[in-house]
Amino acid sequence: MDGLQGSRELREKLIALQNGTASKAVLRMLGQEVVSLAKSKVPRKTGNLDRTIRLDEVSADRQTILVVAGSTNGRVGYAQYVEFGTGIYGPKRRPIVPVRAKALRFPAAGASTRLSGNLTSAQRRAGGGWQFRRSVRGRKATPFLVPAAAEAMRNVGLAPAVIKVWNDAS
Repeated sequence: MDGLQGSRELREKLIALQNGTASKAVLRMLGQEVVSLAKSKVPRKTGNLDRTIRLDEVSADRQTILVVAGSTNGRVGYAQYVEFGTGIYGPKRRPIVPVRAKALRFPAAGASTRLSGNLTSAQRRAGGGWQFRRSVRGRKATPFLVPAAAEAMRNVGLAPAVIKVWNDAS
């Protein structure tokens, strides 16, 4: 193969493809696709969870991307419960029970509550609006990150990545 014109360049390009090293730009493109798809799949009530989905880290050395949901300031710490579920539907597979009281208290169905979960002043004056339970089943999972990552891998074909690695190798 050494006698062929351009054989050295061809060998370098084939070695680059064999190593499978994707550039940071290709990984960033995949990460942005995951973020976009996750934002389209996340359930919305206030939009807070949607706004926290972001591409956090891209590492060309380790060939990894890190997409996160939720925040470090504690205001949106429920992303894992939406993704994986709670109670009998969650990882522990058991009902939610009170730890420091005899019952759980939460606003009754149809009660007028604020987004914080507190009753409105009209509900407080009426003296109602609360339900008490010894246990609750929990919340079913509504996965949005894992399906978005799987769909992004299907949508973002390898052809552009292979072409980019091929063209960058020399």
